[in-house]
Amino acid sequence: MQSSVVRRRPISTSTRATLSRGAAALLALALIGMPACSGAIAPRPDLAGSWATLPNPAGGAWTLALTTSGLDVSGTGSARAGGSNGRVSPMVVTGTQGSGGFSLTITIASQPAETYTYTGTLESPDRLVGAVSTLAQRAGTLTLVRQ
Repeated sequence: MQSSVVRRRPISTSTRATLSRGAAALLALALIGMPACSGAIAPRPDLAGSWATLPNPAGGAWTLALTTSGLDVSGTGSARAGGSNGRVSPMVVTGTQGSGGFSLTITIASQPAETYTYTGTLESPDRLVGAVSTLAQRAGTLTLVRQ
């Protein structure tokens, strides 16, 4: 029975240095290229700031001032009724944001109080688009623009 013995030669210092530089260069290229990967994690939307509905011929409008802490969103605002009345009611906003978009609960302190769910995405750094609904009304589309 024959046994085979593999003899390894010691690696020289210059070869080790070359391998280390090559590994460092390869690691640097991998790290630089990571953000360009198609599977990169999308950043969460930046909802902090002042937002308002687009101009409405009927006169109704929403304005929101949002703050964020991690994934949590909170804020206040006002809802102005359309028509000649134009009554203004305060709003309270709570919700979450993530890489896929946001989900907000907006409570308008009118008589009686109304609660809306607004779920959508940050279409651009200055534009939120999503579906808004209440228990009594089906979903409609709401667009808010950064002020």
